[in-house]
Amino acid sequence: MPLIETPPDAVCSLYAKALFESVSRSAGGGGVQGAIEQALGELQDVLGLARDNKRFGEFLSSRIIDIGARRQSLDKLFGGRASPQVVNFLKVLNDNARLSLLPGVVEAFDALAQHSFGRVEVGVTTAEVMSQDDRDALAQRLQAKLGKTPVLHCKVDPTILGGIRIQIGDQLVDASLSTRLAQVRQQMNERGSATIRGAAERLYAIDPRMN
Repeated sequence: MPLIETPPDAVCSLYAKALFESVSRSAGGGGVQGAIEQALGELQDVLGLARDNKRFGEFLSSRIIDIGARRQSLDKLFGGRASPQVVNFLKVLNDNARLSLLPGVVEAFDALAQHSFGRVEVGVTTAEVMSQDDRDALAQRLQAKLGKTPVLHCKVDPTILGGIRIQIGDQLVDASLSTRLAQVRQQMNERGSATIRGAAERLYAIDPRMN
């Protein structure tokens, strides 16, 4: 059974909130934000390993592996390498047969962290790699508009041809050249269909035999 790669549901959000509160309460001299960011980084590392290593991903999500044996393995793998809160959290997920939900839990925890610290995740897609100056300028414009510090996640997709596509939560701002061209083609087709219909209607009106 693979990891469940779906948007976080209520269960994922519940576990993420529990971890967020646990880490916040136990934050040391580095402060709450530092502790949260450390926990988030560790969770993302574990998730990245599970995605890159198929055997490890199956180890986390398998229903065949004994829960107690997997708990011991988690201790051996991450004990002393990750914070106690994260290691204990992984074991809680394991004990409740929820490790397969790790992608959604990490996404929900990330969203809690960004919201708590006045940041917002922004997906940015361009046809070519953005320069640092362009990234900085876009971040400044988004911050002025959103009132939050944007965390840009940039990727390249040559199929959009040009322009930019911005995803903020469920909101998509698509100013890509490929989308504009598709819209133009659709408008031309609609106008073409309307012209044909209009010509046919005029022909029917002129020649009654067409009715």
